[in-house]
This record gives sequence, structure tokens and C-alpha cells, in this order.
Amino acid sequence: MEFILQKWTLSSKEVTLEESIEKTGRFGTGFLTTHLLSKAVSIQGIVHTKKNNFYKFNFLLNRNGNTIDELVSNIDSTWKEFYNSAVLINTNFDKSKYNTSFSYNLESPEQKKIALIGIEEFKKLIPYVLIFIPKIDSIQIIDNTKSSNTTFINNHKIIDKFIIPIVKKENDIKSIIHILKYSGENTTIACEVKKKENNYHFVNIDNIPKIFCDFPLIGTEKFHLPIIVNSFHFNPQTERDGIWLKGVDDEEVIENQKLLTEAINLYKELLPQISDINFLDFYNIIETRMPHTSEKYFDALWYKESIQNVLRKFIQTQNIVEVP
Repeated sequence: MEFILQKWTLSSKEVTLEESIEKTGRFGTGFLTTHLLSKAVSIQGIVHTKKNNFYKFNFLLNRNGNTIDELVSNIDSTWKEFYNSAVLINTNFDKSKYNTSFSYNLESPEQKKIALIGIEEFKKLIPYVLIFIPKIDSIQIIDNTKSSNTTFINNHKIIDKFIIPIVKKENDIKSIIHILKYSGENTTIACEVKKKENNYHFVNIDNIPKIFCDFPLIGTEKFHLPIIVNSFHFNPQTERDGIWLKGVDDEEVIENQKLLTEAINLYKELLPQISDINFLDFYNIIETRMPHTSEKYFDALWYKESIQNVLRKFIQTQNIVEVP
């Protein structure tokens, strides 16, 4: 069984490359987590050198090894294979083609099971990724094990003031996933809604990561915010499973607290605008329990005073209880 993540399509709406690398892709943890699938990864792509040359490469990145010596030896071999595979190409290569791929050879039943679970979770979170990162226009998943081709498309349209429809095409079946989105200066809040006739019904988000730093911070499903919060400026923990919220004089903690406070203010702005129109099932977006997270990174007193109490006092004043 071979699993290949092939494509995303970019638009012109993007931050600078340096800024994107600094915030969105720190520590290499995103790639390292894929080693759950396989520690031997076939990589193809194109590298742009300082001398303005373009080289096409194809090599096996082998991170197998039970000892440091074994791992170092395999990495040395990988570097040699990378250099030996590099071929000088014309600079006018087609950037819209599938120029980069990471292929994982799945041999054991456990590896295959993890891949299938990952794909299903990925599908669940793609609509949020598309609305949080406008530079990605579409994501395509080709599942050869099921002869399935699924594409998610963001046409960058806004309907009914707050709703972004994400087009999902699964083989010959087309459907629309509606995401409510409301943005401030540095943060965005969002939630899926189901459209029924002329009404939008809020969807339960219990199993969705509550915090995104462009991409989901897996592990924040039980952070218990009432709505999903995204900010490119969040400072995630090294494992990208949460954000730093403990440390009085820590600049990253202070920034995270400000961003979370801004998101709560957005929530307080949004609810009065939609409580008297065609939105229903508000009980799905009023969660205010204390987050289930590590005390090592979490200031419970700050959160209770600055987030939980503020939310509860606000929600009590809102016209969101539906009566027959």
C-alpha cells in the first residue's frame, strides 16, 4: 500500500515566505509526525540553489535506526543519495505540475490503519484549513485503495454575510460544507453550520481542535472554547498540540493571551449579529468549561478570570434560547 499526499493549489493571497516559515512550520514537527506512517520516505522535488540553478531530485529519506550511530549512518547515506540524484533542469519548469511528493511505503496492518484514520481526520479538518489559509484554493485526496478521488475547493465566496461555502467533490457526488467565519485584526473564529431550508444550524465541534495556527493544533479538542479560534500569530508549543498560556513575563505567553482575548471579543461581537436571524442550535457554541490541558503550560487563574468568567457573563445576556 502506498500513500501519496499530492497537491494543493495556491492563490496570490499569502504572507511573505519568511514569515510563513517562522510561524506556520516551526520545528519540523509536522513532517516528523508522518513518521508514524513510515520512517522511510521517498521524496521527489525541485531545489533552487543560491547560484540560481534548479535541480530535480529523487531520494529515499531513511530515518530508521535503533541507535544514534545507526540513525547517523542512514542520514549520511540519505545525503549522498540526494546529491547523486540531483539533475540540473531548465528554470522554466511548470510550477503548476506535481513537482513535489512524499511517498510512504506502508507494509504493516498498523501502518495502514494509521494512514486511513489520518485521511478521515484530514478530510474533517480540510474545510477549516481552506478558510484559514486563503492562499490554498483546493486540496485533492486520491485514495487508490477505494478508487476514490475527493477534492475540496474554496472559491473565496461569502454568502449571507458570514458563510463561506466549501465545495466537496467525492467522485461524482458534489456537496457543500458551510463554514461560518468572522475575522478581526489578528484572529478568526469559525464553526461549521448545516443549511436546512433558509436556516443555518450550528454543528457540534466537540471532536474538532479548538485552536488553529493556520493548521490545526491536534490535541486541543478538549480545550473547550465555544468556537474554533485561528491565528497565524499564535505561538504553539513545540509538539504543536497547544499554545503557551503560562508565564507572567514571557512574551510569547503574553501574545497568546492577547490573541485569545481578541478571539473572545470577536465572539461577543458576532453573537448579537446572528442571534435574531436565521441561525439555530446555539447550544453547540456556548461551551465554557475549563480546558483539559497540561498545567505545565496553562495558567488556570488567568483563564478563569479573563476568558471563562467573561464568556459566561456575556452568554447569560444573549437571546439564544430557542422557544417553540
